[in-house]
Amino acid sequence: NKQVMARHIWRLFGQGINSAKKYDKLIYFRPFSRHNDQLGIQPQKNKLAGHQRELMKRGLPKRSNISNVENIIVVASGKGGVGKSTTAVNLAVALSEVDGEDGVGLLDMDVFGPSIPRMMNLSASPELDKNDNMIPLTNYGIHCMSMGFLIEEKAAVVWRGPMVMSAVQRLLLRTAWGKLKYLVLDMPPGTGDTQLSLSQLVAVTGVDVLGDVPLNLWIRHGADKGQPITVSHPGSPQAASYKNIATKVIQKISSLKTQI
Repeated sequence: NKQVMARHIWRLFGQGINSAKKYDKLIYFRPFSRHNDQLGIQPQKNKLAGHQRELMKRGLPKRSNISNVENIIVVASGKGGVGKSTTAVNLAVALSEVDGEDGVGLLDMDVFGPSIPRMMNLSASPELDKNDNMIPLTNYGIHCMSMGFLIEEKAAVVWRGPMVMSAVQRLLLRTAWGKLKYLVLDMPPGTGDTQLSLSQLVAVTGVDVLGDVPLNLWIRHGADKGQPITVSHPGSPQAASYKNIATKVIQKISSLKTQI
C-alpha cells in the first residue's frame, strides 16, 4: 500500500520524499530517483554544508522529558543480531505484568530496519490526535510506535544524519504516549546517529542490567509469529528470566530515585 498519511510523511520524512504529490489527506510517493552520482555527494554538497552551518549555530538540542513518561529504559548493543529486539519486546511485556499499572510503552528506534511491528503482531498505520501527535498501536497491553508502521514492510529507508535525527525526535516527542510508567526503547546496533540523537534529546533513567535468558527455539519462533515468549509461554523458564530482569529493572530504578 503506497498511500501514506500526508502529515505522517511530512513530519517524519520531510525533504526525504522525492516527487511527492498531495491528495487531500493522502500523499503518494515513489522512491528516490537515480542520478549520475550514486552517493549523492556533489548535488547535495552545498545544501548539506549550509544545513550543517545552521545546525551548528543553533547548538545542541536541549534535553527534555517526554510528557507523562516516568522512566525510559534503553535496550542497546554495539552489535546487531544479538537479540535486542527480542529482549526489548519481552522486557516490555514482563514489566507490564510485574509493575505496569500505569502503562508500558515500546518504541522501535531502528529507523532503517524496524522489527517491532512483526514481533508485536501489529501492522496498521497510527492515527493522529487533535494535536497532530501519533497515537501508538497497542497489543498485549503494550503501547507501540515504530517507523515500520509508516512505511511498507519491504521498503528501504536511505537517509543521512540530519533526517535520521529529525525522525527520531518526532517518534520520541510527537507520539501521544499517554501516562506511562515505563517506555522501553529498542535501539539499532552500533553508536550512530540514532544513539547520538537520543542522548541529546531525552534524559534516560540510566539502568544497567545483566540477565541470563536460557536459549530456546520458541523465543525465535514466537518472535517470527508476533508472539513474545512471555505471552505464548508465560510459565516457561525463558519467560521467568525476562520477568526476573524486569524485576531487577524496577528495583534499580527505585534505588536510583532514592539517591537523587
